[in-house]
Amino acid sequence: MTRLVLLIGAVWGGSLTLVWLVFCILPTTPDTGIANLDGIVHTLRIFAAINRYDRVRTPFDGLGGVIQLWFVALAVAVVMDRYGKAKRREVVSAFASHLSLENGQVGCTVSQSWEGIDSLLTITSGTFHGRCTTVLVSQASRVSYLRFDIACRALFALDIRKRNIVSEALAWAGAPLETGDEALDKAVVFQGDDVAAIRRWAANPMFASKYSRYLKHMAQPR
Repeated sequence: MTRLVLLIGAVWGGSLTLVWLVFCILPTTPDTGIANLDGIVHTLRIFAAINRYDRVRTPFDGLGGVIQLWFVALAVAVVMDRYGKAKRREVVSAFASHLSLENGQVGCTVSQSWEGIDSLLTITSGTFHGRCTTVLVSQASRVSYLRFDIACRALFALDIRKRNIVSEALAWAGAPLETGDEALDKAVVFQGDDVAAIRRWAANPMFASKYSRYLKHMAQPR
């Protein structure tokens, strides 16, 4: 969010600076003797006179309140980003505590980086019972998701979607199943071709508790 506020401020400030150069600086330049160029400058002088712009009165006049409001928005964005980063790190750290490094040490590090304007990526990776595992949480202003990649040789197909109107419509066209965990089934839609195997997999303490915790956290109002 901080980057978005900074971008808005940069675009706004750049636009005002351009207006200041066009209507306050260029009209005061002397004629060059070039008809086309002098015609443009003369037109700018007319527009500057209509808007009553000169070197004393500029487009920046009277914007003190707006600038103060922008700084307030920037401060709020910084606080929200710091809080959001801490919460995402906490969620991913719950997974990282169950992963192992290549040397066998339990507990992997969690890294965070920004992608684009307002997308925060929080990631950890390691091994879980000898299988390479990566957990990624992407938090943006509009779309947020958890991606859980683990190397396995499962003999069944599995699709998991956060429960919403779209996922329920897709599930209606297929064969949705329930895991037996009421909170988990309320939060996500499961589909697959081996109901018994998927239920055993979803009952794994690491998956059931940590994934449910993440979904409950994401369901909280922001």
